[in-house]
Amino acid sequence: IIFEKSHSKALLVRSDMRNFYEVLRSKLNWSGGSNA
Repeated sequence: IIFEKSHSKALLVRSDMRNFYEVLRSKLNWSGGSNA
C-alpha cells in the first residue's frame, strides 16, 4: 500500500457503527483469526 500526499482531501472511512480497523479488515478480507 502506498500513501501519497494530495492537494485535495478525501474521506476514506466513516462509520458510526464500526471503527477504522473493523472497516479495514472488512475491505481487505482479513478474518482477524490466528491464520490471518
